[in-house]
Amino acid sequence: MSEKWIAPVSIIFAGVIFFACTYDKSELEKYVKEKYPAEEAVNVTLDYTEFGEPKIKVKAGKMTRYEKPENFTLLTQGVNVLFFDSAGNVQSEINCEIAELYQDKALMIAKHNVIVKDLFENKQLRTEQLIWDQKKEIIHTNSEVEIITADEIIRGEGFEADQEFTKYKIKKINGTIKVTEDES
Repeated sequence: MSEKWIAPVSIIFAGVIFFACTYDKSELEKYVKEKYPAEEAVNVTLDYTEFGEPKIKVKAGKMTRYEKPENFTLLTQGVNVLFFDSAGNVQSEINCEIAELYQDKALMIAKHNVIVKDLFENKQLRTEQLIWDQKKEIIHTNSEVEIITADEIIRGEGFEADQEFTKYKIKKINGTIKVTEDES
């Protein structure tokens, strides 16, 4: 191609690129909402109250909230959830490394080193994943569980309890160990 054609071809090519790169603002906003969080925060504490009384307190090292494709919050860097009784005392708690909150479904999925403690009855549950269904007010899992009480350790697969961890059942018990104090 001769030099006299290079400049006009370059101008036409630039014009085609300029007009081809126009965008629809709503499409760009949709893309950003689906790919990027709406909010991020560190060292977060969320308090849930009912008529001014504490019900639940959630603490996390980091919170990332997304609006699309669904209303979803990711809690990471250590998560602690406290449940209060009607007198305002901490009755039970959940600790884990990661928690996913699905606000529209009223679900929380706790993952990795999940420990649930009933502070009144001094018992705890250990598992790798636990689902808290806020509408049904239950916690459950299909994963392996270990429940430790003052006098026994129960192992099984699958678990369901009320959210206060006061009543529970293990679906497939595969081991029970009685714990006794050594009288020596």
